[in-house]
Amino acid sequence: MKLQFAAAAAFALIAADAGAVDWHSARPKLQGPQALGVVATRDAVPVTCEDGRCTAYLGAFCLEEKVLPPDHGTLYRANRAGDVVLTVTAADGRTRRIDSAETMEIFSHLGFNALKIVLKPATAASLGSAKLAVEVAERAAVVPVEEQVAVSAEDRAIATGSHRSVAEAVFERAEERADAARLATDMINALPERREVSEALRRSLWERVATPHATRGMTPSGVDKARTMFNACNRTVDISLRVTLRDCLEGRHTDVMKELNDEFWKMLGGV
Repeated sequence: MKLQFAAAAAFALIAADAGAVDWHSARPKLQGPQALGVVATRDAVPVTCEDGRCTAYLGAFCLEEKVLPPDHGTLYRANRAGDVVLTVTAADGRTRRIDSAETMEIFSHLGFNALKIVLKPATAASLGSAKLAVEVAERAAVVPVEEQVAVSAEDRAIATGSHRSVAEAVFERAEERADAARLATDMINALPERREVSEALRRSLWERVATPHATRGMTPSGVDKARTMFNACNRTVDISLRVTLRDCLEGRHTDVMKELNDEFWKMLGGV
């Protein structure tokens, strides 16, 4: 995307001016990557399959401010059995739930404020035409499969326990930014992962996603903020040859989640 290229170019210039310092080697070794909270789902998030790849997008947040953030695409696992599950609905309406450890891989996406769920190929193939979705339990968290420097079991338990409980009051409340982030996630999951949609489908996305059921219990200002994000992204796509609607909405979602994450860290007093 244009914004990503511009940011990369700016960073390169800064590095050159600073004598091309290798900041990763210059700074002290820190524990990490971080444990991440996962925003609980009110309704199951649909899994979208494209060219044999089945994915879903989830909101996430950092639980450990002083631990190194994950690189893009870092592999995670659910902290507890049942935190993240795949729901499988057959043609006759019967639904079963299968734990994430058996069915999917969980990757950090664009930092620590989103996760990309990717179904294991064997799982997707075995379930055929069933309707697939992802559910996230209350107070869910994910932890890295591998750590550069291990976080102590005690510190990790605090992060995924009491700190995750505090996070409910920030990320899962009825509040403008939290509601806007939820609706942005819904819009992202209604779009294909890797390609643009037709202009007609793009412009009708809001009406398809922001239904009375989806917006139940949300603040009017949160719904308005999400609509503003959608309209701004449509304008961006109109004038860009590179940015898709999904690209733009993912960026807007990340911005809102970072604001909420800052508020969460302040509530904890910086831990």
